[in-house]
Amino acid sequence: MIPPATAARWLAAACLMGAGLGLVYGFLRPLRKKRNWFWDLIFVAMVFWMWLQHSFGICEGDIRPVCTLAMLGSMVLWERSFGQYLKPLFFGFWETIGKLWRILRLPFALFYKKFLRFVKNIFANKNLRYHIGS
Repeated sequence: MIPPATAARWLAAACLMGAGLGLVYGFLRPLRKKRNWFWDLIFVAMVFWMWLQHSFGICEGDIRPVCTLAMLGSMVLWERSFGQYLKPLFFGFWETIGKLWRILRLPFALFYKKFLRFVKNIFANKNLRYHIGS
């Protein structure tokens, strides 16, 4: 049997880690518009990593289902409470990053478009006759 102070410390750590995971979920949520399987996979990997850190790092291998449920519950509770207030902030952040990315990518996109047109004109030219071996 573990002392109550140790169990309370483990439970508090699980709740804090779950709240952090809820924050990460809210941060990644706007990216789920496209390629949602990729961002879900990243989030599941983070959840698994946090669970491993808690179960084997903090609890030293003494895996308690209550701590796992506390982690998941606090993650959902964070998302349903404070996450709702942070949602516009995260959407605005990723929208700004997207606009900045489109601006930075524009010269390369224009070059790529001209390059493709150039290559298409070279290979579609019927006046060019390549004779191999003649």
